[in-house]
Amino acid sequence: MLGSEKLGLGPTGVVLKQDGPWTYGALANHIWGLGPAILIPTATEPLLGSEKLGLGPTGVVLKQDGPWTYGALANHIWSVAGD
Repeated sequence: MLGSEKLGLGPTGVVLKQDGPWTYGALANHIWGLGPAILIPTATEPLLGSEKLGLGPTGVVLKQDGPWTYGALANHIWSVAGD
């Protein structure tokens, strides 16, 4: 509904990962992580999120350069339960 306002919470996303330094190849000296992503249906209003539980894979690659950290986080979540 365009123009309407809702105040509340949306779904909660949780990323669990196992990571470590990459020590070979083109990604030498990068930090990486792999693990599951979980979407928990905590929305307080239907307009703010679905009532579905979601699961999927996630991955991250980071590079630290002096005071800067940059990288990419990617995940894909499939609906597995809920209305």
